Amino acid sequence: MKIIKSLVFGLGLFLVLNLIITIFSYFNIFKENMTSIFKIIAFIITFIISGIYLGLNIRKKSLINGTKLSLLFILFSIVLILILPGLEFSVKTILYYIFIFLLINLGSFIGVNKKKVN
Repeated sequence: MKIIKSLVFGLGLFLVLNLIITIFSYFNIFKENMTSIFKIIAFIITFIISGIYLGLNIRKKSLINGTKLSLLFILFSIVLILILPGLEFSVKTILYYIFIFLLINLGSFIGVNKKKVN
């Protein structure tokens, strides 16, 4: 159940950050290249914070739980690729999956260790 809460928290955070970036982009507050940079930063922040949220809610086994959460995110992405006609698999997509896996596990390590310190 804690993994599902972390998944929903991460997806919600991702949607909110992308909505804010889209609104700023629509009103031309940022230049076009800055928008891409902010999207990458939102991607990184989302998955690290989602992993930290999971790490704060579990006691141990951060690698196993981080792997479960990252596989859920990756499975969700694969389902979207299969459903939506404009998306397709590529080397870039596989690199994103590896990056998601690493960021979530890093976040869960940080969350578990932060909880131990407190």
